[in-house]
Amino acid sequence: MSSDSINQTCVLCGTLTPSSMCARCPRPRTCSKGAPTAWAALRPRTRPAAIVLAGLALATSVILPAAPARAAERGPMCVGYDVLEVSPGLSATDTTTGTVHHVGPLGQETCYGGDPLGYKATGPIGIEHFITYSGTCSNLVLKGYALHHIPTADGVKTIRNDFTAGLGKFEGRKFSGTYVVRDLKGDCVSAPLTRFRADYVGYFNDNTRD
Repeated sequence: MSSDSINQTCVLCGTLTPSSMCARCPRPRTCSKGAPTAWAALRPRTRPAAIVLAGLALATSVILPAAPARAAERGPMCVGYDVLEVSPGLSATDTTTGTVHHVGPLGQETCYGGDPLGYKATGPIGIEHFITYSGTCSNLVLKGYALHHIPTADGVKTIRNDFTAGLGKFEGRKFSGTYVVRDLKGDCVSAPLTRFRADYVGYFNDNTRD
C-alpha cells in the first residue's frame, strides 16, 4: 500500500477513508494530507463509533501488499469481517498486553478470482481470529492466527493462517492484507477499547496446500 494512500485521509461516512473517496459521501468532511493515521487523526467531534486503526476503507481501488517472494502460487482476493473482544482492553496512553479473540457467531468472508487453496466454496467462508497483542491504540503489535472455515461439497475445510499485524496491515503465512476497525465497546478515548468489528480485504499470497 502506498504511503500516500495511508497518509492522505479524510473522515468519511463514519470511517477514515482514502481522500479519493471523499466526494462520495453526502456530507464529506475536511481531508488533510499527512494526517496521523488511526487514533491520532480523530478529533473529539468525531463520534466514537468511527474509530479505526488505519486510514483505509474497503473500496475497489484498494492496493494490497505485494506478494512475498516465497509465494508458490498467488490466490484469490477476499473481503470479510469478524467481531473480536480485547482483554484487558486497548488504551490511548497506557501500554497493555493481552488477547484479541473472536466472539459470537463466526465472521464471514467472500473470495473473488479463484478458490482459496483450491477449495471451491459453496457459501460464505466462516472466519475467526485468535491473537495476542501488546501496545497502545496508536502503537500496536499483534501476533496470532485466523481460521478460515470453507464450506464445500465435501464438507467444511479449515485453513489456518498464522500472521503478524500492526495498525491497518497484516502479513500471514497464507493470507495477507489490510483492515479497518469499528469500535463496539469502549472508544480508546473515554474508555479502553474492549470489543470491535474488523473489516478486511486481503489475498492468499500462498495458495498451495501444506
